[in-house]
Amino acid sequence: MTEELMPSPPSPSSPCAVPRFGLSKKIGIVFLALLLLGLGNILVVHAMFAEFTGFDETMRVAGKMRYLGHRMALNTSSFVNGWSPGKQAALSDIKSYEDSVSTLMHRGNTNSDQIRRMTPPQQLKLEEIRIAWQRYREDIESALLRGGTSRPDARQMGALAESSQSLLDDVDQLMVSLIKEMHREQEDELNIAYLLLVVDILFLGGMWLIVRLSFVRPVLRLAQGSRELANGNYQVHIEHRPNDEVGHLVDAFNDSARRIGTLIGNLEQEHLNLMRAESMFRGIAETSAVGVYIIQDHKFVFANTRLAQMFGVEQHRLLESLGMFDLVAEGDHDLLEANVPKRLHTDGRFEGLASEYQARRKDGSLFDLAVYGSGMFLDGRPAKIGIAMDITERKAAEEVIRKLAFYDRMTSLPNRRMMEDRLGQLIALAKREERKLSLLFIDLDKFKAVNDQHGHEAGDWLLAQVASRMGSVLRESDTASRIGGDEFVILLPDARNAEDAVVVAEKIRLVLEQPFVMENGVTLSISSSIGVVIYPDLADNLRDLLRYGDEAMYRAKKGGRNAVEVFTLLPLTEN
Repeated sequence: MTEELMPSPPSPSSPCAVPRFGLSKKIGIVFLALLLLGLGNILVVHAMFAEFTGFDETMRVAGKMRYLGHRMALNTSSFVNGWSPGKQAALSDIKSYEDSVSTLMHRGNTNSDQIRRMTPPQQLKLEEIRIAWQRYREDIESALLRGGTSRPDARQMGALAESSQSLLDDVDQLMVSLIKEMHREQEDELNIAYLLLVVDILFLGGMWLIVRLSFVRPVLRLAQGSRELANGNYQVHIEHRPNDEVGHLVDAFNDSARRIGTLIGNLEQEHLNLMRAESMFRGIAETSAVGVYIIQDHKFVFANTRLAQMFGVEQHRLLESLGMFDLVAEGDHDLLEANVPKRLHTDGRFEGLASEYQARRKDGSLFDLAVYGSGMFLDGRPAKIGIAMDITERKAAEEVIRKLAFYDRMTSLPNRRMMEDRLGQLIALAKREERKLSLLFIDLDKFKAVNDQHGHEAGDWLLAQVASRMGSVLRESDTASRIGGDEFVILLPDARNAEDAVVVAEKIRLVLEQPFVMENGVTLSISSSIGVVIYPDLADNLRDLLRYGDEAMYRAKKGGRNAVEVFTLLPLTEN
């Protein structure tokens, strides 16, 4: 019998050591690196925008100078030609132009925006603009001073135009230089942006690679290992070197897989043992000459082929829809119901029990069934296991033996042994109830002559016919028996006096003196001598009753045969 497989109790697990460079620290470093990368990107972009902001402000001031140069020339020309407001406008433009030149040269603040620092060539050009501006300013101021007294000549106006054009050319050259520098700076900033993008990509790729190697790949391996474990690969093992939280998780998975593999191996071995035991049980049960069954909740959960054949039903029908109460005759249902709880004690122990029932086959015929069963637990619930045998032939043999022991083979009447047992019971009952009973002792007249003249076969036939004729005149409560040879004893429990007993004796005498005709036409004639004795008038025990009955019969035979004699005590004679 296989040992019961029990889960081992969980062993107390020690707390996992916190790794020195665990997953939490790695994640913290990754987040810190991403934060620094983002901060660096912000600073670089801010610097790029600052550079472009300086360009914009510088170009705005330079453009303003170009515009003011044109407007000063126009306002001055208007004043000279007689438009008086032109002088004031020109003086205002001179002040604005002077401020613009000073702003570019000294990088002053304009609307709180920083002017870009000039390159050395641009500073030289700015110096040329300042010199040209001084000359142009002098020409404008001179024209403005003279404008109120006389009209300027053509030479003066030509000089003014020439200085204005020279200043404009210098400003245009400065602006062209600034635009070229801005383009170069844009290209440089674009290259920096590309480089920053490459750095970001490489950094993020490195972070992704670190995260994948440190976390994603082990998790994927754990997922794959879990699928393999679920598919029955209990030898799965995951390799993971880093000593971090994921490493602890992998170690726990490997240990769990190993334990599960061991447990499954034990379960498979246990399953094989159970299958082997079941196969042996079924092999023994199916080849058994007796019916083997297991019953739970009054239904069969196992029945072998022999049991199904015994009841004349299909094996699957026994398991699907029939129970013991369906197979036992209705008259034995109470006995079956009473025997069921006898197998189970109050303390849970089971006891074997043997019972005999009248069973019913599928065709309705009855047969004798012996059941030997005991209790068991199946799936945690009580059940009954046992064997069943058809004992019809055995019961028939026992009945034959019983008849041989207690009945006369020739007449099928009870023999002397059974008669004495029955008489003892009637005496005990009559004594307890204080009542009487009668006994007839019969001997056949001329029976020996029948045997001598017609043979023993005729004698045997005649004995059977005598028994039949006596039974025809007796009541159901009366008992006729053959005690040997041609002698019979009749028990009359309801004949309470000699008169009732004599009436029955006369009926027997009359019916026996009638001729007996055999099948071959031979007529046999006999008579009977009958002795009557009453309990407890003259005898109160079995031995005296039989002795006095025999004595009364002897007196009837001695008195001429074919007579009935009631036993009485004879008076004592003196010698």
